[in-house]
Amino acid sequence: MSTDFFCNVIDQATAFGHTSFGLTPITGEVFVDRDLLSKLEYMEDHSGVGLYRFYSNYIQTSEDFHDFLPDVKKLHTLTVSIYGHDEESFKKLTGGSQKQYEHLIQNLSGLLDTYQSPDRQYRVNLTVRTEAGFDYDSWDSDIGRLVKTGKSLGTGLSIMTGQYDNWGGLVDKKELELSLIHISEPTR
Repeated sequence: MSTDFFCNVIDQATAFGHTSFGLTPITGEVFVDRDLLSKLEYMEDHSGVGLYRFYSNYIQTSEDFHDFLPDVKKLHTLTVSIYGHDEESFKKLTGGSQKQYEHLIQNLSGLLDTYQSPDRQYRVNLTVRTEAGFDYDSWDSDIGRLVKTGKSLGTGLSIMTGQYDNWGGLVDKKELELSLIHISEPTR
């Protein structure tokens, strides 16, 4: 969606009395939008916008966003969806690469650095989806250390194990071939 169109939609919605906005797009990743910061700045400056929130897997964010966060007043909640409890489970559940895992670690670290500010106006929720049998108490991966740091800083934390809307790798290809459900290979 172009920034002009986005601004027009916000103007129309606020004219009808809407003050709260959820920004997670159908693709599920707000940071795919290369002009996201302009849109967020528009919402921050708009007198009719009371608050906004969104979800992200936080892989594609940037330092520019972390630089933007200390000044936000209307961001209510940023929910970060984390898939896997370490690099191996991240790759298994997302089909992602080591580079994407490293981006996630770097970006979460930047977010938590920013979140430490006592003046912050927003809330961060961390939602971890991982394999059955996961043990929080012995969790000592890069993601684990960051999530535990986040929890100590007051982030919300939700951990779901073994439950996925896409089966999370619990159903293998052979089982799929035996089922009546046809799953096409992902395109990249």
